[in-house]
This record gives sequence, C-alpha cells and structure tokens, in this order.
Amino acid sequence: MTAIYEDGLLLALIDIPDFSGLFGRMANALERLAGTPSPESDPAAPASPDAGGAEVGKQAASGAAEGGHA
Repeated sequence: MTAIYEDGLLLALIDIPDFSGLFGRMANALERLAGTPSPESDPAAPASPDAGGAEVGKQAASGAAEGGHA
C-alpha cells in the first residue's frame, strides 16, 4: 500500500504537458481544410443546446395539434 502512495508522489513531481491547446489548434486546422465552419464562428448556431430544441418541439406540438404528422 505504501508503494501506491510513493508512486503517486513521484507522479505529482512530473510535469505533464497540456495537450488541450494543441488538440484545439489541430481541430481548427482540420475544420479549415475540410471547409466546415467552426461552432464558434457559426452565427446561425443557437446560443445554448436547449434554444434550438425548443423551436423544434413547438413545431412538432403544433403539427400534432392540427392533426398532421411531425
């Protein structure tokens, strides 16, 4: 059990690089190469995930109330 604690202390001393910035830059470059807009630059994207789904839900409810199929 002591070996686990010693290993944890040794791992705490190791400087682990931050890969999140690198992966983000790679993702942005791949989006530019593919020609797809990034979510940050898409003005038509809803501000929150619930904002877009609320309109779809309203349309489906109104279609069901009128007797149509959603």
